[in-house]
Amino acid sequence: MAEQIPFSIAENLLTKLTSIASEEINLVYGFKNDLRKLQTTLSTIKAILVDADKKQEESLAVKDWIRRLKEVVYDADDLLDDVATEGLRRKVEGQGRMVRKVCDFFSSSNQIAFRFKMSHRIKDIRERLDEVAKEMSDFGFIIRKEVGVDMRIKSSWRETDSFVLKSEIIGRDKDKEEIIKSLMCPVNQSNISVAAIVGFGGLGKTALAQLVFNDEKVVNYFDLKLWVCVSEESNVEMLVKLILKSATSKEVPNLSLEQLQIELRQCLEGKKYLLVLDDVWNINNMIWSQLRKYLMVGATGSRILVTTRSTRVALAMGVDCPYALAGLTEDQSWDLFEMLAFREGTSRVNSNLIEIGKEIAKKCKGVPLAIRAIGGIMQLRSSESEWLSILENELWKVFESDSDIGPVLKLSYDDLPYHLKQCFAYCAMFPKDYEFGKEDLIQLWMAQGYVQSRSQSKDESLEEIGEGYFNELLFRSFFHKEKYCYKMHDLINDLAQSMAGESCFVLDDNTKHVPNRIQHVFSGNLSFEECFKQLKNRGLRTLYCEYYGDKLSLNLDSIFSHCRSIRALSFLRCRINKLPDSIGKLKHLRYLELFGNDEIRSLPNSICNLYNLQTLILEDCLRFEVLPTDMRKLICQTTYYWGLL
Repeated sequence: MAEQIPFSIAENLLTKLTSIASEEINLVYGFKNDLRKLQTTLSTIKAILVDADKKQEESLAVKDWIRRLKEVVYDADDLLDDVATEGLRRKVEGQGRMVRKVCDFFSSSNQIAFRFKMSHRIKDIRERLDEVAKEMSDFGFIIRKEVGVDMRIKSSWRETDSFVLKSEIIGRDKDKEEIIKSLMCPVNQSNISVAAIVGFGGLGKTALAQLVFNDEKVVNYFDLKLWVCVSEESNVEMLVKLILKSATSKEVPNLSLEQLQIELRQCLEGKKYLLVLDDVWNINNMIWSQLRKYLMVGATGSRILVTTRSTRVALAMGVDCPYALAGLTEDQSWDLFEMLAFREGTSRVNSNLIEIGKEIAKKCKGVPLAIRAIGGIMQLRSSESEWLSILENELWKVFESDSDIGPVLKLSYDDLPYHLKQCFAYCAMFPKDYEFGKEDLIQLWMAQGYVQSRSQSKDESLEEIGEGYFNELLFRSFFHKEKYCYKMHDLINDLAQSMAGESCFVLDDNTKHVPNRIQHVFSGNLSFEECFKQLKNRGLRTLYCEYYGDKLSLNLDSIFSHCRSIRALSFLRCRINKLPDSIGKLKHLRYLELFGNDEIRSLPNSICNLYNLQTLILEDCLRFEVLPTDMRKLICQTTYYWGLL
């Protein structure tokens, strides 16, 4: 498992350091110099994080270095949050009054005591961060640009071709006919149109395009067929060369773009052609617009068929209705698995192996590449115990080490910019098949500091920026839409788990041990409190509880005492009838959800001490009667109260 790079948190820290040093003059008096040094060191480290992320895949030492960096960065985040929160508290409670000043001086939170306490914490964090920074030279890190939507670090490129064995493709006849129908359908006022097959890696987009490309009806309908596997780093000149090579079956000499486009237009002019652009990632509209000009010389009825993992790519290329490729049915999955795992048929196979095989095929959730990977491995295993071990314990480990499904899915992850990587990995907190809402997830991201303004425009809210993040992941097929919610495919969930490492964890009825460095927890079981005892002093930042049974008895005082760093707290349908006053001590809290707690009638006034609270959800709390009198203290600009009845 990889260590998640704390890119968004580091950015957030640098923003806080700048803000606190300039605004909270009284609070940081005496250690502003330490904060400046902390800022300088962190800026230096942030510059090499992209390279560190690359090198951790091959170096356990680098992975351990990232782990220690994460620990000090999150501690620094808590520290600066304490300073900022103290500033908010003093602002809210009207420190300007003389009586208040006297009270503050003799209280435990007066400026002298606060600065004394902070000075020790800042010194400790600065020393730890300096120690981490000194080790950078040992690994030879270099400064790389952060991966962006259109600016990607090249990863291993999987070249494809147009050939396919029809006998090895199962369950795609209907899909093939739908695509062929769209390609051969007359289009008015245009001699070229684009169709697209969209889906995440492993669904069989390329195989389907190959079936279409080689179908007899397609062969007879088009004068010329061309197949191009598109590189991530494609440009107009490269694409023109690849199309020419496919058209002529010859190597293309090094010519200027002017000469290349003349040859391409001569090759296509007056011909009704089909051009397949397989595995398109680039959504640069300028590249596509320029290439399209050269392709317009074909006869009416010419078509371009694109395969891509991103709906955004399809839309950018002018596709009105991309064909969203679904997974295979259970019967189709078994047919494919049976063909691969039992090459000589099942007539002489142990019936127990067949039953185990059907369960394995079902676990693959209709993803052909996953079925092929496991089916190919099972050919080499003949004993019932080996098959059971795959079914019960080793399935996803096999994906990671012995097959292509892991790298193929990880390609989509590697293509993400870092702010989206952290948002996606956070979703590993959800169990498989969990249904989540867009707005809820965006608010959770905001609570963790993952949503950052990257422009000078003040017109765009954090919610709008977060919605952009969400839509980008949706376009790239990391999420898929259900009727009223969103979900992740099981294999995408596994990818998230792999990328999040030990930071995200799902507690269930079988949980006996909780990882040491857990940060985000989902729980929906009765044994929650027993497991929670293991979380003491572990820097928990999200606690997400959802319960559908009878009333769940929780010792919330005990839970809150272990959650002092928590940013997001959710109790969905847990039937809590009262929140204790101790919730007011969770000063880092940004997100509080009590959805469906139909026994709760009010909130303690101590909740008004949560100056950082951004989101308060009281939807479907049917008996809720009144808000605390001091709600005016909640001055965070993004605070929302949802579903009050």
